[in-house]
Amino acid sequence: MFKTDMRYLAKAGAWNNLDLIVSSIFSLALYSILARILPQEVYGNYQYFVSLASLVTATCLTGMNGAVTQSVARGNEGDLRASIIVQLKWNIVPFLLASGGAMYYFMNGNHLLAIGLEFIAMLAPLSNTYNTYSAFLRGKRDFKATFLYNLGYNILYYSVLTTVALTFPSALALISVNMLVSAAAMFLLYRRTVRSFKPNQTTDRSAISYGKHLSLMDAFGSLIAQTDSLLVFHFLGPIQLAIYSLTTLIPERAGGFLNFIGTAALPKLANRTREEVRSTILGKVLRVAIAGVVITTLYVFLAPPFFRIFFPKYIDAIPYTLLYSPAILLLAVSNFSYSAMLAQRLQNELYATKFIYPAVLILLQITLITRYGLIGMIAARLTADTINIGLSLFFLKRRKESAQ
Repeated sequence: MFKTDMRYLAKAGAWNNLDLIVSSIFSLALYSILARILPQEVYGNYQYFVSLASLVTATCLTGMNGAVTQSVARGNEGDLRASIIVQLKWNIVPFLLASGGAMYYFMNGNHLLAIGLEFIAMLAPLSNTYNTYSAFLRGKRDFKATFLYNLGYNILYYSVLTTVALTFPSALALISVNMLVSAAAMFLLYRRTVRSFKPNQTTDRSAISYGKHLSLMDAFGSLIAQTDSLLVFHFLGPIQLAIYSLTTLIPERAGGFLNFIGTAALPKLANRTREEVRSTILGKVLRVAIAGVVITTLYVFLAPPFFRIFFPKYIDAIPYTLLYSPAILLLAVSNFSYSAMLAQRLQNELYATKFIYPAVLILLQITLITRYGLIGMIAARLTADTINIGLSLFFLKRRKESAQ
């Protein structure tokens, strides 16, 4: 009836959603504490640091995870170590770029941002490299191990950050500890993965090249993805950034409850022929969209009391987060369609979506935020996400027709 392996999907979904529920509880507790005890300006500065860390990570080889998952799913477990070596060599690039940014802030007298960005320069690339252990586990379809590893990481990460927030509530302290704990934990989990699973030495010569292509595709989009926070910080200030970060936080988390479908489907789709994927993809996307509508509707009813309980200082964010709620649906559909193209190595289509979408997004953001503030930023994101989904489905449908 559903034209898919429902037992596999249920198993994968159970572990992935349990993982998301646990991490969301930890995250909610931390953000609730930060929103309560930090002045809005300090919280906004911390969110700006988080955005800078994402910018630095965007210049890493972020696409290696997708390539490793796909390759390991085909039995090429040696690509885990091979990708780590390549990523470590490449990390000099994000380190130098971020250090240059830190020097810029230092020369302009902003020592807070300079020191924070230097911590990010040293540690964020390492976190991005060693988190490839999770791509290996997804390729092995060991969702239970993924959950248990992430659980250990979440307990450490959120307990340490919560302690720092309660004892030394400053943006610099939070970001430096954030970076240090993440890098150390990712390295230890990578080492444990290698020791526990003892990956074979089989490699796919094209996997590293594919990972580099995916990284190039991701880089532009990932850089642009942080422009909303940078633009809000620049045009509207840290307090408005604090409001905006909470506006988008919960819808994006809620959308993650459906992202497990794309994550779980990737190794399965990697072992399907292109014709098999083409013949079923639109029906699967429709089912994901229906589930997204249900969760979006629930969020609209639950968001107001949720904010009053957990973020009482940010009641002004409620209208904004309701406006942003369709992102739950859009993120779920986008993730699934991306997984289908990724699994089938539709390289040209991936390049097109990865460059067209960011270009449209940044154009809309710059145009609308200067005229309409936060409402303009939200409208820009929803519009660009809708265009991105339409573009992805167009490419998938076009390939289906061309094969007939």
